[in-house]
Amino acid sequence: AQRVHQAALAETNESLQALQRDLLRLEGDWTSSVEQAQKKHRGLLQRFALVLQAKIDKERSLHNEIQEKRWARMGAANVARLPEVAQEDAVVEGKPPGAGRGRRGRGGRTGRGRGRAAARGAAGAEDRSPSPVAKKQKVSKEAPVAVPGAASTLGI
Repeated sequence: AQRVHQAALAETNESLQALQRDLLRLEGDWTSSVEQAQKKHRGLLQRFALVLQAKIDKERSLHNEIQEKRWARMGAANVARLPEVAQEDAVVEGKPPGAGRGRRGRGGRTGRGRGRAAARGAAGAEDRSPSPVAKKQKVSKEAPVAVPGAASTLGI
């Protein structure tokens, strides 16, 4: 009985060692597969980043090209009035784009409530600034600015 028991223990130890060898082999295969997958993923991600950056650069160049064509058609005098150009000038002066509070600035209306209008009463209605539509109409009634090269296109 003792020999049979010892033989069974030896057989069990051999199968246990075989299973441990198989486990080490599988773990090695697993880690190498994970490393290969990570390398492939990293490569695909880098390729995607390069393609995306190329598309962004292409889009920017197309936008700049269209903007330059638009500015060439408008003339130098009208280009200086554009908000995009004013924003670029602000960047040159050291102010970041988007800094500030938009078109109205800091002294604009305070909100949707009636607090300021109710405090002013009816007398304050006359000293309000004109609406944006009225401002645009006032600007459009001014004399047009001469554009270089426009006289030749009008036949003058």
